[in-house]
Amino acid sequence: MWFPRSEPPPIDYRHPGEAAAIALALERGWVLLCNDRAACSEAAKRVATYVTAPDFIAFLCEHRELTLADAHDRLHAIRAITARQFVEGAEAQLDRLRAVRQRATDLSRRRATASRLP
Repeated sequence: MWFPRSEPPPIDYRHPGEAAAIALALERGWVLLCNDRAACSEAAKRVATYVTAPDFIAFLCEHRELTLADAHDRLHAIRAITARQFVEGAEAQLDRLRAVRQRATDLSRRRATASRLP
């Protein structure tokens, strides 16, 4: 188990939970997962690495840890508490991924059909 030698310096931010999460991410070198534009901006100002929750959902889908339907369901579930731009960006990413996968499926079907021709 790892214990910090000292408390991380306090961060003056309007939401104490987000301030603590940013401080902890900075102290331990972790990537911060957030869904609030202001919190992401604050983390970036302090040079903390962060990823938005919608982008992480899209990442999981790209790596086939979530299906496209599951990813869309999760985006829908966090829509009310997440910056609109973050959700829309992830939805666009999922739409591009769906198109790429559809093209790959179509190409595979055409090749399979062509190989059966005399």
